[in-house]
Amino acid sequence: MLKTYYPIILIWVGFLATLTLRIVYHPSIFIYDWLMGSYAIRLVGRTIYQKYQDNQRTSIITDTIVEVIMVIISFGVIIFIFMSQETWMHKLLFLIGESYFLIYSGITFKEIIKKGRN
Repeated sequence: MLKTYYPIILIWVGFLATLTLRIVYHPSIFIYDWLMGSYAIRLVGRTIYQKYQDNQRTSIITDTIVEVIMVIISFGVIIFIFMSQETWMHKLLFLIGESYFLIYSGITFKEIIKKGRN
């Protein structure tokens, strides 16, 4: 069970560390607060939804809808990050987090297609 949540825990630790550093060394910036909130909500939602998937309480339609919403949000955040005027050092953590979400969504889409064939 811990193996499933291991990447999520690592991302949480990274975000908490950067949030702590930002609070200590820099004043709060609205853009980063919004992005951190977005990640927190999606990580909690992803964890809860993973629990339902493990118990096989979901259908192919709900799996597909949830993953499409996750991909749309990820692409929106990536476009937003590239349009911001921040340094690449600040953008890198958010891009790594978004790439994790996109890779995980791709793997889940593959499982949905496999489940649909059975």
